[in-house]
Amino acid sequence: MELTLADPKLAIPVLDAMGFTNYQVTDKEHIHIFERLNESATLNMELAKAGIPVKGLSITSEELETYFLNLTGGASHA
Repeated sequence: MELTLADPKLAIPVLDAMGFTNYQVTDKEHIHIFERLNESATLNMELAKAGIPVKGLSITSEELETYFLNLTGGASHA
């Protein structure tokens, strides 16, 4: 799951309070979450309750290993 936010750091306490542990802030607008993808609506609601506007939320089927390989330049660099 990819969250697009104005300030991802504000969402970290909400993620932690909900018990999310497998996520990464990837840049100044995005957080990638690698678990509990079926809870996107609940996460969105909790962020809204905390006053954190979500600019975008998408679900991808990319596995964690594939994501990190792509992040580091692909399998040819592994």
